Amino acid sequence: MILARLTRAIRAQNWFAVAIEFLIVILGVVIGFQVTAWNAARQDRALEAVIICRLVDDFAVIGPDARQHLSDAHRTAEQASALVQAAQDGLDLDSLGQFSNEMFMLRVPPAGSATYAQLISNGDIGLIRSSELRAALTDFGEHIERHQRAGSDLANAVFDPGAPVFGAVTLTPPEIEALAPSQREALQAVIGGVDFLLATQMVEQMATASLSWKTTTVEKLERVERSLASHAAHCVEGATP
Repeated sequence: MILARLTRAIRAQNWFAVAIEFLIVILGVVIGFQVTAWNAARQDRALEAVIICRLVDDFAVIGPDARQHLSDAHRTAEQASALVQAAQDGLDLDSLGQFSNEMFMLRVPPAGSATYAQLISNGDIGLIRSSELRAALTDFGEHIERHQRAGSDLANAVFDPGAPVFGAVTLTPPEIEALAPSQREALQAVIGGVDFLLATQMVEQMATASLSWKTTTVEKLERVERSLASHAAHCVEGATP
């Protein structure tokens, strides 16, 4: 219809009518683009709301797990330090049972957020408008990846069944009491030797390193939690809308 009117106006050399018709066409195109952009933006905002609630759900699980890891790491480091001190003072076989094998409990690092991993994989991290939240998520995600690689190296270094520290400390008090006199004498010689002391110091270093990693993990976790809290008012108890 517009084309027919435009044709008639041109034939009649009614340039004012031509200009009006062109203006109507241009306005229609512009309005169409604006409506499309508005719909796309509205869909992005709705998707962002869903993503944030999924992140809230993820970190409701990650948070307690990471804090438990940190608590375990503190106990491990304390046990390792106590064993080093005992070895330096002259560790007696009968007092070996007071040391828990918790010092070898270098747990697998906490898992990251599946929602964040999917956002990165799909290139959708930009759907989150808050630069603060994006930065906190990225910082946490990258730290977890580095932590997992470091955790594997630490575990390989400490969990060596052939190492003198591992073999001695994993013996329970009843097992120590049941040792034959020759076995007790041999084990006492091991735990009183320089190699054992050096091995305990290595375990202490590994435990300290693990504690440092997990302390940083919780610090970065808390940054994410604070940022999520300020953007998740629409989430009801962390439920995805």
